[in-house]
Amino acid sequence: MVHIDMEEWQTLNPANSKSLVDVHLVSAESKALAEKLAESKQVIITDLYNGLSIESNSFIGQIAFDQFTIRIRPKLSGLPLFQLLAFTYGFTTFDRYDNTYCSIEKSDFIEFLILQYFIECRYIYTKGLHKQYCLKEEQLAQPKGRILFHRLAQEPIMTQYIPCSYHPRIADNALNRVLLSGLAFCTKLTQDAKMSGKLKDLITILGDEIELSNITKQTITSVKAKLNRLTKSYLPALNIIELIINSRGLTLNDTSTNVELNGYLFDMNMFFQNLILMYLRENLKTYRITDQFSLKGIFTYKKNDKKSKRSPNPRPDFVIIDENNTSYVLDAKYRDLWANSLPRDMLYQLAIYALGGPGRGTSVILYPVIGNHAEEEQIYIRDPLLQNDKGRIILRPVNLLRLAELVQCTKNDSKTERFKYAKYIATGK
Repeated sequence: MVHIDMEEWQTLNPANSKSLVDVHLVSAESKALAEKLAESKQVIITDLYNGLSIESNSFIGQIAFDQFTIRIRPKLSGLPLFQLLAFTYGFTTFDRYDNTYCSIEKSDFIEFLILQYFIECRYIYTKGLHKQYCLKEEQLAQPKGRILFHRLAQEPIMTQYIPCSYHPRIADNALNRVLLSGLAFCTKLTQDAKMSGKLKDLITILGDEIELSNITKQTITSVKAKLNRLTKSYLPALNIIELIINSRGLTLNDTSTNVELNGYLFDMNMFFQNLILMYLRENLKTYRITDQFSLKGIFTYKKNDKKSKRSPNPRPDFVIIDENNTSYVLDAKYRDLWANSLPRDMLYQLAIYALGGPGRGTSVILYPVIGNHAEEEQIYIRDPLLQNDKGRIILRPVNLLRLAELVQCTKNDSKTERFKYAKYIATGK
């Protein structure tokens, strides 16, 4: 088995990596999986005459094929990455991280998520499972609740049992079933024997009160939509198991078919967008922040009685309006644009946001960096005939190490520092 280690946004081939020489996609299953990974733009694997070419992008994780395993490592790892994950997805127990199971600096990404899910579930169980009243009708020797006299009258002979209806408060509900099913799902993924034992112990305890069922993305979405102030403590656990399940498969754009991976792939681009959104909302309370803002009216089809088409509406990641009603259009992309070039499709997308959006002829792309070495850059959109400026695109770096430090800081002046950095991300000031 050949083990191939690489980073995000990296291309390896037989010319720059000896481990890929004479390595090929052999089985039909491997070839089909490679095609689907390329179609979903997660990992692009090309079988050449002298070996493989592998191109990664914003997804990290590990995928096993017949003759080789690909491992894509994040540039940001260890404690800073997990601190940002905890902030973004609201891990309530991250400050009580238990090093007896694995080292936070050395743990695999998926193993960390499994451990954090176990800790969240254990925390919920310790505080008390959410229980609901459930209608039950039974024949009881000792009556309770309401006696069903109409059924009692239908009995052919007198018995020692009386039909009753009552409402016991039980833990066997949809929310706890997802919690228990998530633990069972994690036992199939973890490679750590100690962690597997801890998961099974908690499953045994919860299984006394809760029925085990299948877990899907749809069931998680359904229970998350029904959370309220009494059940909000479940949200971090639901967020984690949703991340784990999403990383285990890929859904093709043109179908609803989910293909399960022999491994996992985590979307760092989606994580980066959620991180920026959460940080801005937490620290710019007086600003109006709208995510996935629809720019309606930029493109409009000419009316045609024979054929009607819906006009496309571009959606920048964020539109921010400050106290002075000044608008800023921002897009977040998980690609180091200081070390790598701005792809053509991103450039064209940002140009549309600048020329047609509410940002006064300006759009901003936020990208992650590790350290303070990167500086803000600008690209001007010019009229080639009149030679005048029509708009501009700003490339603004976001230091993830600084962000991790700020979200964990508890000093008295940290609130001011968080506001300053949030304002810089949003406005550049």
